Amino acid sequence: MSASSPVLVNGELVDANTAAISVWDLTVQRGDGFFDIIYVDKNAEGKILLVGLDLHFVRMFRCAEQMLYKIEQSREQLEQWMRKIAELGGPGKIRMLFTRGMLEDNPGVDGSKFAPKSVIILWHPHTKYKIPGTLLPMEFPWSCYHSNTSGAMKWMSYGPNMLMTRMAVKEGYNDALLTSHDGHVLEGPTFSIIWLKNGEIFTSSVKQMKILPSITATIVMTILQNIGYKINIGKYLLKEVLEADEVFTTSATRLLIPVEKIGDRKYSIEQGMKLREIVSKGILERENWISQLTSPYDFPLNS
Repeated sequence: MSASSPVLVNGELVDANTAAISVWDLTVQRGDGFFDIIYVDKNAEGKILLVGLDLHFVRMFRCAEQMLYKIEQSREQLEQWMRKIAELGGPGKIRMLFTRGMLEDNPGVDGSKFAPKSVIILWHPHTKYKIPGTLLPMEFPWSCYHSNTSGAMKWMSYGPNMLMTRMAVKEGYNDALLTSHDGHVLEGPTFSIIWLKNGEIFTSSVKQMKILPSITATIVMTILQNIGYKINIGKYLLKEVLEADEVFTTSATRLLIPVEKIGDRKYSIEQGMKLREIVSKGILERENWISQLTSPYDFPLNS
């Protein structure tokens, strides 16, 4: 990200070099906050698109509820800020951060003065990933899979996820494929995983595996469903992914990237490269259709 990348802090446009929050903010001290990332593009008429915006708002406010966090701004205010940053930055991605601030009862510190809650919105250019990708299967001990929580949240505490990525890179892979302790497939540290077997699409269930509901995966799989692919959602062992014909990662920063290797297992990427092109075009051509999707939690795909 360049120093000229646009940044808003609580609605105020600030210099990217000087944008900051207090060291007393619990988001800095304990990772207590949450975020979202939205894919930004332009359609054929040059109109800026915030892809899946309504779905992102559903997840955003649900996450705030799960984390007992009160969003002070209205949805309309947040959208206005987001569109301002998108217009300034253009195609790329928007990252929105909600910080906790300092609790009022922290002894000796006036939290309202030194660390108020903040909403930070910043623009990034599109990330350049290696295509195709390679993944190392790794057990993820911090999973919500066997917890009493209602599921994963997009909280700031991504240290464990980043550790999994770094460990995989250290072994010569692009990233990690996370599994539960009993060998079921979860997701990647920062992406969802889908795979193709005998002409059908498969992915792990958001509800059964308590993984993060992916906006991009919802959109991608609906596009694939609409061109004739049967979508299967469930609880799958790693060995079932290793038996797939092709595998893909998907996220707001990737859209759809074919995977050529998981562990020692190599895959074809022929169909994946074609599907990547179909999805990229589909997102721009189906702007009105995507806006009709109502929730990444209740959508039939996320069963």
